[in-house]
Amino acid sequence: MNYGQRNRIQMYSTDADQAEFNALLDYNASIDSGIEDDRIAGSIQDEIDDLDGPQDEEWMIKDHGKDIIVGKIAEHIEWRSLLLEDYYPFEYKDNHLTLKDDPSIVYLFCLCISVFGDLTKGDNVKLPRKFELIAGELFTKFFSPNAKHMHTGWPRSDGNPTSYIELAQKLNKSISESTFEWKWRTEHGLTDNDAVKIKDSGVDFVSWIDFLDRRDGRLFALGQCACGNDWPTKFNDIKLKALQQWFHPLTYIDCVKVFSTPYILVDEMVKLASTEAGIVFDRIRMTIAYEKYKNDFLTLQDDIMELIEYCKAKKMNP
Repeated sequence: MNYGQRNRIQMYSTDADQAEFNALLDYNASIDSGIEDDRIAGSIQDEIDDLDGPQDEEWMIKDHGKDIIVGKIAEHIEWRSLLLEDYYPFEYKDNHLTLKDDPSIVYLFCLCISVFGDLTKGDNVKLPRKFELIAGELFTKFFSPNAKHMHTGWPRSDGNPTSYIELAQKLNKSISESTFEWKWRTEHGLTDNDAVKIKDSGVDFVSWIDFLDRRDGRLFALGQCACGNDWPTKFNDIKLKALQQWFHPLTYIDCVKVFSTPYILVDEMVKLASTEAGIVFDRIRMTIAYEKYKNDFLTLQDDIMELIEYCKAKKMNP
């Protein structure tokens, strides 16, 4: 593990995403296609700058740099396939990716979001919104057979109040009619009016393990979802101390944080994210959770497939 090179290594993961997406669009694609996008042209220059020895002709240097990057992409794809085994949605052979006949739709959905670009315009906003809902459901199922959850992100999902106070009260009642955890009570100097502008406090879903004895002392996980390509700047968006000023008590046991993203974090980045953001729930782990409990998520399949087709159509007909 080369922790100091985590950003550069993560960049190769982005290149691998592009190659995979090309294979999704065309059924088959060379991994070379992962570096044909102009937005990563600078990565070739980085590799050229690292080359030792006398400088050859410029075209030779560029070819050498490109060969190095293609090799790195291949390493990332082989690593993904090793982690996911049969759940990896592509066959990789002779530097080509081929889409499997029955690929993991959660992997492909996350892949689409990762390469999509602007997620804030028009119908594109439905991608991160759906991701939040799916991430919450998948993590909760993986968390514990007795775990429950509630979506708390902004914009609200159907049936959840827009008011943060009302949302907090609904969460409290969803946990238990008799719980003292997540009890809305502002600290001295604050009033309910001070919470009017709060949307979600950085928490997109709350999951908890219910021990089935109706007593407090549950284990809570606070989930944050980061779908944009600025996700490495989001590790500290959940601030527990800020939450604690509205709830007394918030919880009896310290909450754990969950960082969920459609991207794949390389090992070097997992180290940093786990330290700062908590449990990493990225594309790899979401795929495993979905495939392991697929029969419990049959109602999600049509929506996921519709969004995958939406992304493909937008990319082919921008």
